[in-house]
Amino acid sequence: MSPLIYRSFLFIAGLLCLSACQGKEMELYGKVTTLQHEGQTCWIFVDENHNSYEIITASSQILQPGMTAAIRAVEVDRKTSCQLPTVIDIVSYRPIETQKREDSLIPPSK
Repeated sequence: MSPLIYRSFLFIAGLLCLSACQGKEMELYGKVTTLQHEGQTCWIFVDENHNSYEIITASSQILQPGMTAAIRAVEVDRKTSCQLPTVIDIVSYRPIETQKREDSLIPPSK
């Protein structure tokens, strides 16, 4: 087998492995927060159903405690020291402005 064919084969096999090893993509709405575990700060995304996901994305734009966002993320098959069952890598995000609805504080008129 020529070296060029062998390298091409390895490249294609590597691409197939990367696409097969990647977890499912998900779209979530929720809030970024932190959790202290054994002296380490863990970045967590809590969705609207109160499910927690550990964030491994290193972007400081995403890692803002209290930020409410709609995100697209990929589940990563990786265990971390924070020991959450689901670890995600955020692919894209959109911050959501949270506004207080003052009309919800007014009782309905009779």
